[in-house]
Amino acid sequence: MKKIVVFALVLCLTLSMVACAQAGDTGPKKPEDIRIAIVNQNQGNPVFLDLEVGAKDKAAALGIQLEWTAPPNPDSVAQAEMIESVANSGVDAIGVVPLDSTLNDVMMKATEKGIHMAAINGIDIFYDGLAFIAGTPQFEGGYESGKLALQFLTDKDKIYKIAMIEGQAGTETFTLRMDGFRQCLDDNGVKYEVLGPYPCNDDFGLSGELVEQATNDNPDMDMWFFAGGWPFFLDPEAMPIFQEWVKQEDKHCITFDTFPPMEIYFTLELCSGAVGQDYYRMGELTVELLYKLVLGEQLPAKDDDFKGVDWYSTGVEIVTPDNYKEIFAKKRPW
Repeated sequence: MKKIVVFALVLCLTLSMVACAQAGDTGPKKPEDIRIAIVNQNQGNPVFLDLEVGAKDKAAALGIQLEWTAPPNPDSVAQAEMIESVANSGVDAIGVVPLDSTLNDVMMKATEKGIHMAAINGIDIFYDGLAFIAGTPQFEGGYESGKLALQFLTDKDKIYKIAMIEGQAGTETFTLRMDGFRQCLDDNGVKYEVLGPYPCNDDFGLSGELVEQATNDNPDMDMWFFAGGWPFFLDPEAMPIFQEWVKQEDKHCITFDTFPPMEIYFTLELCSGAVGQDYYRMGELTVELLYKLVLGEQLPAKDDDFKGVDWYSTGVEIVTPDNYKEIFAKKRPW
């Protein structure tokens, strides 16, 4: 009987030592073993160039593996398939630049596998388990655009006509920008009516056509608000009606986005102000925060939340005719 008891004690001690040894092997991963993936919206959109550079720069600084992938064209089905494929490849974390909320399900399934998931500028994405959203505060960005407009909307008795252009009709990103713009005008007692918004479906050529048509049909309007910079990716000569209209003393254009090709519109005095997004910081911050999660570290205090998901703001930049040369000089050329 004593022999049985001694054997049992030895067996328990042995198993305990093995368990301790195994527990010691499950410590934090080494940086070089960490794999983080970014699934972008599409391959051809230059808007995301700085995002990619920021993510890769941060990954290199941390010494981790970064995989950057995207479908050839904006396609939520294709993007969902890529997210699923990357999730099944054994990555530790994934950042997604989502096209729309249809990606909620596939991102949630990846979370259930134990993969840390984040959305980059993805305000349509929210579900229990999403780690965070990193990006531009869209409503606040629209509000800042409204502040730029206020200096030209000073007649408290006049009802101003303001035309607006958006991307995909009803997309929350653009709706929030326009809502922020309107709220700023409302808060400051500006009377106005909105023409549009005209949806360009993120098509540069179509955006120019819409601007030309609306300007031609409403020559007495006072202001354009572009909820995204689509028309300013075109050669200015592609919008002669707009050019003639905006060069009048009391006509103005305020735009969201501040990408390198848009500088010419400031040089030609065709734009009165712009609010931009820091895509480089978005990529950098997303990788940095996902890395902390993989290591089991606590994230810093959030800036805000969006429908219950922690939000980390990358802020906005304000461009005016007075500072545009300095700001565009710091941007990476396309």
